Amino acid sequence: MWLRGRHPALGPQLTLVLKSLTQAFFTPLADPEHPFTTEALEASIELGQRAIADGVIEDAAGPALMA
Repeated sequence: MWLRGRHPALGPQLTLVLKSLTQAFFTPLADPEHPFTTEALEASIELGQRAIADGVIEDAAGPALMA
């Protein structure tokens, strides 16, 4: 992980506490009909299609794409 070389790592106990708190907060918000992975995949596809339609990829690739 890139943070470990530049910043102190979080302690293992703190990491577990943060994970537990995050799960406790977000689990009740999750829609049981739409698993997180399904929602994440659909959002990724939508963002990718929007980036292609708006020309973001062509702008980012620049001359390398046109060569």
